[in-house]
Amino acid sequence: MKALLSAIFLISAINLNTIAQDDNKPKENQVKQQFLKEKYQSDIKKALDQKSQDNILTKLIDLLSFEHKNMQMVTIPIIQTSKDMSASYGLMPIMAFNKSINNKLLIKSVLAPSFDYNRYLGKTLTQRHYFFPDEKSIMMYRISFSEHTQKELIFWYYQPEFLMKNTRLDFQVLDSANPKFSFYGFGPNSRYSDKANYTFYKKGAQLTITKPIFENIYWDYSVSFYSNKIDNGIIDSKNKFSSFYPSQYSELNSYKKFFLNKFSLLFDSTDHPFLPKLGNYFIFSAEFSDKDILSDYTYSDYSFEIKKYYKYGLNDRYVTAIRYLLEWQKGQRAPFYAMPRLGETSGLRAFGDGRFTDRVKFVVNIEQRITMSKFPLRKFISEFELTPFIDIGTVSDKVSDIKADNLNFAPGISSRLLIRPHIVATLDFAYSKEGINSIIRVGYPF
Repeated sequence: MKALLSAIFLISAINLNTIAQDDNKPKENQVKQQFLKEKYQSDIKKALDQKSQDNILTKLIDLLSFEHKNMQMVTIPIIQTSKDMSASYGLMPIMAFNKSINNKLLIKSVLAPSFDYNRYLGKTLTQRHYFFPDEKSIMMYRISFSEHTQKELIFWYYQPEFLMKNTRLDFQVLDSANPKFSFYGFGPNSRYSDKANYTFYKKGAQLTITKPIFENIYWDYSVSFYSNKIDNGIIDSKNKFSSFYPSQYSELNSYKKFFLNKFSLLFDSTDHPFLPKLGNYFIFSAEFSDKDILSDYTYSDYSFEIKKYYKYGLNDRYVTAIRYLLEWQKGQRAPFYAMPRLGETSGLRAFGDGRFTDRVKFVVNIEQRITMSKFPLRKFISEFELTPFIDIGTVSDKVSDIKADNLNFAPGISSRLLIRPHIVATLDFAYSKEGINSIIRVGYPF
């Protein structure tokens, strides 16, 4: 344990030293950001001046797309495999509607319906619509229904300058039934053979307000109310959840209420809320659930997270992205789905969702984001990014129980298509002792 913590703090010290150097040179950072901004504008002009035949990826996109007035459409195939759900196949047309403000072309909205088929879910129809009021705000709704069980109704709004400069608003409402999750038991040594699929039902809302205290330092308050329950899953398995985990099933098969109040102190000097290439992000959070205040459980959840984005000199082609996250719970034992978990959407991309569950989670993610090319996607500047990465993580009952022997190492590579200023489409391939996992997502993992 001491050796592990020493290694962690050594790595942290190296990066925190870099951070300290950055923060002690604000003028130099301002010069660097201004240079990169001007360089990016120059890159846009060069890319838009290219002929389509100069880029193979552009050729392919031209074959799959067309343009009409202020709308560009690209149809992409959906070919995805999942640790839990096997393969899905389908099509997703992406329609981007643009607007011109002060002779600058911006994306006004993106419409992305899709149709796909999966052996467990059957046919799935999904409607996604993203609205971009300005270069940093997003409003989105997503509606999805499958033949078997799955449904998703989500509305999300993010405004980084709500009412006053730098006051951020984040609001989400959802009602979902997700049969893609599995439970494997507790602890770092939970066995893959103990996997039992379940359907997770969740409905409720969350509101987050983030206010500035000093330059780049913010106070964050989040309030949420959710009702959750589980049921047997739809994936063929020898382990039916209700029979393999009867005590968990009997307790959690009815809706449980969660009224959560979360307080955070954060430092954010990143250059973009969704597609960062430079800066630092630290956050310490404390979240509370109380039986006396609308909840069915009394517990507290704490987390400490560091994210660092580093460019080499004035070159924005290579970006090193690093994240450290430590999360731990105290008080009454929460339902397993409300505990710290590690899996493909929570830090370890090579494993299925919820592969590891316990009261403590520790994860390190390291990515080397390499911009391979910039090119015009119709009227918009795009970037193709290739990213080798490694995910390292484990769970435990106590922070003091974290052991190097229990760490999972999962290397991989990601290919990404960025359409600035908001969108990144990602295809991840990750490897672990349990095999290869591929993930298609919208957005960076961190």
